[in-house]
Amino acid sequence: MTSTTSRGVSCDEPRWTAATVRGVCRACPRCAEPGNHDPKNIIAAANAEKSAAQNALSSLQAQCKSAQSQLDEINNELARASTLAGITREIAAAGKKLKALQVETAEAETALAALNKQRAEADSRLVALNLEANRMIAIRTEGEAVMAHLRAQLAQVSLGQRP
Repeated sequence: MTSTTSRGVSCDEPRWTAATVRGVCRACPRCAEPGNHDPKNIIAAANAEKSAAQNALSSLQAQCKSAQSQLDEINNELARASTLAGITREIAAAGKKLKALQVETAEAETALAALNKQRAEADSRLVALNLEANRMIAIRTEGEAVMAHLRAQLAQVSLGQRP
């Protein structure tokens, strides 16, 4: 710490030594001037030093606030990064589930295609059987008509009538 003389020259000697309390610095040529260690000058210098300390404290408090806001921003970024990492893990797990579901879906689609093929074959057999049944019905109906005609002819012959 330095003290300032009445002429504005600063002294490099410590401010509060036993010599300064008595009013004389230890071998300081600048302080050899009369009135440099006057209590008024010492109080003025102490007030100036107090003001400088308050200014320094204000500056440090502002720096502390700035550092705290930067720290908060970094913590927020870290939280976002942690959240993103968690989301990335969730996305990876969901991707694995999706692939498993896609495999399962492909298997189900293959089974469905096989069942659709069996159904189409069964439908074509059903159509063929219906056609065969209709053909048989037609043959039977024709046979019944022939039988009815033959019975009618037989009935005419047995009665003695000619057709």
